[in-house]
Amino acid sequence: MARRTHAAAHLFATFAMVLLMALEFSGLGAKPSPAAAFSTNGDRKVVFGSNEFGSLDIFFMNPDGTGRERIAHSPDCSLLHPRWSPDGSRIAYSQDGCWAGSANGIVIISRGDGSQLAFFGTTFGTRADLPLWSPNGATIAYRCAFTKICLRNSDGSGVDTLLFDISSIGKTFLAWMDWSPDGANILATLLDPTGGWELWKIYLGQGGGAASALPRLTAGGPFGARYSPDGYQIVYNRRVEQGVCGGVLTSTSDGDNSTTETELDLGISNVFVTDWGEDGRLYVFTCLSGSDDIYSNFPDGSALDLRRLTNNNFYDYDAQLSPLLPGSVEIDIKPGSFPNSINLGSSGTVPVAIFSTATFDATAVDPSSVTLASASVRLRGNGTSMASIQDVNGDGRSDLVVHVVTEALQLNEGDVEAVLEGRTFGGVMIRGADSVRVVP
Repeated sequence: MARRTHAAAHLFATFAMVLLMALEFSGLGAKPSPAAAFSTNGDRKVVFGSNEFGSLDIFFMNPDGTGRERIAHSPDCSLLHPRWSPDGSRIAYSQDGCWAGSANGIVIISRGDGSQLAFFGTTFGTRADLPLWSPNGATIAYRCAFTKICLRNSDGSGVDTLLFDISSIGKTFLAWMDWSPDGANILATLLDPTGGWELWKIYLGQGGGAASALPRLTAGGPFGARYSPDGYQIVYNRRVEQGVCGGVLTSTSDGDNSTTETELDLGISNVFVTDWGEDGRLYVFTCLSGSDDIYSNFPDGSALDLRRLTNNNFYDYDAQLSPLLPGSVEIDIKPGSFPNSINLGSSGTVPVAIFSTATFDATAVDPSSVTLASASVRLRGNGTSMASIQDVNGDGRSDLVVHVVTEALQLNEGDVEAVLEGRTFGGVMIRGADSVRVVP
């Protein structure tokens, strides 16, 4: 299918709910049909939307862009806005623009086999879309009737409740949402009657239903705002007009007030940010005519870390990295190199970085316990493991780099992934995976 034009493509991603006909909710939604049972090898996946097969479907790929596979498709609906559950076991997305008797609504599927776990619409108007997981995974917030934020149990049980109606503060359209990591508020991108974009915090808990505006610092208005994993920063796009996205900007949050604003240089321009992963990378898609592809990079724009994850004639958008599964760690085989080519006949070693995150200290890993594809870490002459502590990805955290014996790797030509296993000094088991290319 030919790539969409710049304006049409970006409008479809961010305003699909406007371009599609509003249909009355009734009955159950049409169960999406995965093209095939999809792989769960490895611990990290990027979920995203694409029109590769003509319709808008949901896809997986590895964090390096390999392993692209369709995981959900409906013959009667467009599938939009995929979002990971906090534990990485489920995916929520919007089923929109349905015909042939199917219903618009929110679909929850299993990561394991793609089976549908729940479907629900709303009693507040005719539409339910733009799903958003609470930090504990128990609740789904979603947009209902374009101007309301509704809540529902994430297993689909119970009835939906109304958290906030943006028309009560004079706003006309709810465009985007993100839940604060502490669960205290939902950051909403709202349209005012003059056509300007604003950021508001909608509060839950004892302040449920209360709202406060963030200062409007950028010309053209902020759009598509996301919290950083620690909740102390907000990243958003400079939006000049509908259908046009500009540079990505970030604001440092100070309570309810954004105190500073800095334009980020990610190494590419004209991007729309869709995720700030806990790996510290921003996941974006470009919105230039002829270049609607997915990239990731660190907010400092280091050119060495820029990854182009898709490069094709399809419209790829709305990417989000899966969270680490329990016991999982983020690794990088041969840091700074891609593809990760391994010559099994080499008498040397393969370096592997184990990354620290906000919730995991890689320096707590016992190097002597680590294996990669069943190969152990090489020992020095004094009997200690060949390992070092260094900040590999430049995020300010100390990472662990180990060197495993190449000849001992249990890999075969054609293998595309190697699994790392080990334990911390405290006995906690860890596991990670990365792509490889075995060469003769």
